[in-house]
Amino acid sequence: MLASHLGLPLQYLQAHTTATEFIMWAEYLQEHLRKEEEWKFKIECYLAKLTAETRRSWVAEPKAVNDKDFLIVSKEEKEKEVVDEKKVEKSKQFWLSGLGLLKRKKK
Repeated sequence: MLASHLGLPLQYLQAHTTATEFIMWAEYLQEHLRKEEEWKFKIECYLAKLTAETRRSWVAEPKAVNDKDFLIVSKEEKEKEVVDEKKVEKSKQFWLSGLGLLKRKKK
């Protein structure tokens, strides 16, 4: 990762970089990549809000337009959300039944 970021051959970096320098570079790159991801997300949110505002001016019911509808979500993120929702629902049902608050279905 460091070699590709600096545009140098790996053998050159191994020969000219100490272990301490390598660790410092790795920490810097990790922080840099985290900030870059945050920046990209902020831009995506801003563009989603801008798109939603534009769309609101064209529809009959502007309050029905949601900013989140314009965020780009990957397939993996959608699947993770579904799994998380199922876990929450399962936990909720467990606690409700344990407290006797769950209404049982009549057969």
